[in-house]
Amino acid sequence: MNSWLAGFFVYWAINVAVLWGAGELFRGLAFDSMTALLKAGIWLAVINSFLRPVFVLLTLPLTIITLGLFLIVVNVIVLYLVEWLVSGMHLGGFWRTALISVFISLGTMLLSKLFKPAPSEPA
Repeated sequence: MNSWLAGFFVYWAINVAVLWGAGELFRGLAFDSMTALLKAGIWLAVINSFLRPVFVLLTLPLTIITLGLFLIVVNVIVLYLVEWLVSGMHLGGFWRTALISVFISLGTMLLSKLFKPAPSEPA
């Protein structure tokens, strides 16, 4: 299997695991079904891979002025975008979603370090 595709599947599984954990720990995040959780995981992986870098670049001046704290707002926007795309995912208010976004960021970073796919050998 393509190493990029394998890495993306690992990233998707990590997102699903962290979203499930956040849904269990915080009252501000709920999923109506496992299907909604799986869809949210794939959308979060896609948005974090392709759109989030654009958001970070566009908000770079604000991020510098706030010493990086504006990245939490970017993460909240990403979560609300995922909620909009996935019927069956429900988020609470802004501050609760900000706390959830910090949890998701830290959990994803930690699990990505633990389950990083081994580099494949060139042919």
